[in-house]
Amino acid sequence: LQVNVTGIKNDGAIKVPAGVFNGTKMVKGEASFLGKTYHSTSWYHSSVPINGIVKSSTDDGNIVTELLDFGFRIKESRFK
Repeated sequence: LQVNVTGIKNDGAIKVPAGVFNGTKMVKGEASFLGKTYHSTSWYHSSVPINGIVKSSTDDGNIVTELLDFGFRIKESRFK
């Protein structure tokens, strides 16, 4: 697996199920795996815990991930 960042820029607002995030960073990159190269665009925001990712999409649109929710609310565990 080889990953390269091909561009980073300040971007505007991005809307996902978790809300609207103003002032995102847009990162374009490519990853090569088993002889195939995938190009993607991802948006990050500093208010999102852990890795900051809000949305990511392959440039062909076949794979899209979006932040559904986040926060510090404590939910009851389903494991007892």
